[in-house]
Amino acid sequence: MALLEVDTIHTYYGKIHALRGISLTVEQGEIVTLIGGNGAGKTTTLKTICGITPAAEGKIHLNGEDITRMRPHEIVARGVIQSPEGRRIFKRMSVQENLIMGAYTRNDQTGIDQDLEFVFTTFPRLKERIAQAGGTLQIDAELVIVKNKFGSLGTIPMQYDQTISTWLERTTH
Repeated sequence: MALLEVDTIHTYYGKIHALRGISLTVEQGEIVTLIGGNGAGKTTTLKTICGITPAAEGKIHLNGEDITRMRPHEIVARGVIQSPEGRRIFKRMSVQENLIMGAYTRNDQTGIDQDLEFVFTTFPRLKERIAQAGGTLQIDAELVIVKNKFGSLGTIPMQYDQTISTWLERTTH
């Protein structure tokens, strides 16, 4: 049984047919990337899976359970979350408070503490900034230029690979 099965979903924004028969399957431990240009439906697909923008047609199953018509908080309670993109964090709350908000449906404090420690081990700079306001972690600029001293992508893919591998080891055992 797949972890996630999206079967021929159609989603509308009013009269606009935003998703037309999207299907995908995600197996346990698999990493899947949605790739496409602006307006291709990547965000709408994620919003539909999470119940934010309900599917008008089709089915979505999580571990074999039909979640197509569930409300977003019910889907979150089953372990489906989205990491905020861009500036969608609580700017005035600390780094730690922002992370704890991600566990608002949980009541297992020991597990939450273990998960926080895992995050801080994986991303040590966050631990250094644990009390810092989340909004101060962002860069407000018209242009950001990054000079890569490695000449190419350098160690970035290896660091990403290591982070994902560490996460997969922890979540699949």
